[in-house]
Amino acid sequence: MVNFINPLHIILQGRRSKGYKAYGVTVPNWSKEEVTKLGNVASKYGFPPQWLANLINFESGGTFSPAIKNPSSGATGLIQWMPQYFDTKKLSKMSVSQQIDEVDKYIKAVLFGRKEASKVFDKVKKKVKSNFTETDLFMIIFYPSAIGNPNYKFPQKVKDANGGISTPLQYTQKALSSSLIPFPNFTQTMIKPIEPIVDNSEKPMPVGYRVLIFAGISLLAYLMYKKLGKDLAKSPIDLTNIKF
Repeated sequence: MVNFINPLHIILQGRRSKGYKAYGVTVPNWSKEEVTKLGNVASKYGFPPQWLANLINFESGGTFSPAIKNPSSGATGLIQWMPQYFDTKKLSKMSVSQQIDEVDKYIKAVLFGRKEASKVFDKVKKKVKSNFTETDLFMIIFYPSAIGNPNYKFPQKVKDANGGISTPLQYTQKALSSSLIPFPNFTQTMIKPIEPIVDNSEKPMPVGYRVLIFAGISLLAYLMYKKLGKDLAKSPIDLTNIKF
């Protein structure tokens, strides 16, 4: 896990030294032990710790702070617990290490407690299955009902509250477009926006159009013939001086 611990620790210390802030909250002084503890949470369930770092980077506005709070929703902490369901005042006062424990508890509760999680998690082995994706990890936090279903359609109120994002794939695209941490020797799985398919091949013209064009050309030829006939009648061509 060296390619996770050292790079993330350096990044967080760099942000801290530069005074990086979000919503007035600065980056706390993460120790290597705390970074290791975070990585162990991911490793315990069998998914890359880099994914968990990307998620927290997005949810915490890049601060990795237990105290970060969204002023509009009241969501608090490393994974933005919602005040409707959690004691966010208590969470905000926790140390980094204490809140990592809470992240672990939450992930465990969802993986073992939600029926949707059975699509991507083996309760016997206590590990995620091979089809587990970074999108599933984001849905554990954002919308557990969509775990294992990347094309799940969010309810309208969820779409309205998230800029029109309608599926887990779109949510992941938005999150990772600004929150990928450049870990060395790790292939990021950022899902690029799906480009519209453009068919540049020539297609046959519809029969109706061809009939109209043919009729138009025929009518034009007829009118030109009639006009030419009238012009010749008015001014016959003198052939007496033409030699053959």
